[in-house]
Amino acid sequence: MRPGLKRIGALVLAAALLSACGGTAPETGGGTPGKGSDQQTDFRILNVGTADSGGSMFPASAALVSAINYQDDRMRFNLNASTGSVNNVEGLMDGTLDLALVSGDVAAAAVGGTGVFEGKPQEKLRAVAALYVTSSNWLAARESGMFFVHQLLNRSVAIGPERSATELAARTALQVMGIDEKNTRFVNAGLGSGTDLLAQGKVSAVHGFAGPPIPGLARAASENEYRLLQYTDQELDAILEAEPAYVKTVIPPGTYPWQREPVATFGVKCVLCVNSDTDEELMYHLTELFLKVRDHLAEENPILKRVSEPNFCFRDLPAELHPGVLRCLKEQAPELLE
Repeated sequence: MRPGLKRIGALVLAAALLSACGGTAPETGGGTPGKGSDQQTDFRILNVGTADSGGSMFPASAALVSAINYQDDRMRFNLNASTGSVNNVEGLMDGTLDLALVSGDVAAAAVGGTGVFEGKPQEKLRAVAALYVTSSNWLAARESGMFFVHQLLNRSVAIGPERSATELAARTALQVMGIDEKNTRFVNAGLGSGTDLLAQGKVSAVHGFAGPPIPGLARAASENEYRLLQYTDQELDAILEAEPAYVKTVIPPGTYPWQREPVATFGVKCVLCVNSDTDEELMYHLTELFLKVRDHLAEENPILKRVSEPNFCFRDLPAELHPGVLRCLKEQAPELLE
C-alpha cells in the first residue's frame, strides 16, 4: 500500500468535502463495501489532484468522486487545487496525491521524459480513464476587433498558470504563429485572475485549456461581450505537427450562451492518473465503481458527456492502464478494451 493511501480519522473533514463537491447522486447502487474492508468504519481517504477552480478539472473531479462515494460511502476524497497537470504528476510520483487529472500531452511527456520532463521519464505513471477532452479556448472582448489567435501579436495575453498544461498549450500554439515573449507580453494567470485582467483591460485575451464549457470563462463572459478567437486550418496543422499528442476538435455553437459559430481548435484527452505502486485491489474496486456511474456522469455533467462512449475512456491513452484497472476491465467489461 502506498503511503498516500491513508486510513485516518478525519471523517468530519471528508464528509464536509464531499458535501461541497455537490452533484446529483446516481439512482443505482449504494453503500457497497470496498474490497478488503471488513468493518463498517474502515474508511479510505484519497487525495485527488485537480487544478484551479475556474477550469474543468475541479468540477469534473468533484462530480466523479461524489458519484463514486454514493456507490461506496467508505470511499472519501480530498480534492486538491493545484497549478495543474505538471504539478499533479509530481504529486503522484512523490506520494502526496493518490489520484490526479493530467492533460494527455503532459502525461505523454512525463512517460517519455520529454518537454518539462526532459531526461526524467516518470516510469510509474499509469492511467485509470480518460474523462473529457481538453480544448484550447481563447477569450477576447468583441470590442477588440480580433477574430483570430494570431492577432494577439504585440499584445498582452494571459496564458495560464506557470508550468500548467494551459501554459504549455498556449506557448506551443503561439510559437507556431511566431508569437513569443520577444514580441508579446505573456502573463501567467489562472482563469480567475486572467478573466479579471481581461475585464480590466490589462490583457487582450485569456487562454483556457479545459473541457468546454470552461466554468471560469462562462462566468466571465456572462457579464460582458466576448468572443472565442479562431485558429486557421494551416495553424492547426502546424500545431499538431509540433505536438503529436494534440488532435483537432471543434467547440460547437452554443457551448457558451454568447457563442454563435463553431470554433475550430485543438485539444487532448484529460486522463485520471495514478502511481503504478497504488494497491491493485483498490484500483480494481474504483474501476468497478466508475463503470457503474459512467452513464450517470455523462447525463448529468456536460464536461463528462463522452465517458459513456464505448471507445473513449480506456483507449488511445498516453500511459498504460494500471494493472488493477486492466484486470477489472478484462473481467467485467472486455468490450471497452477492444
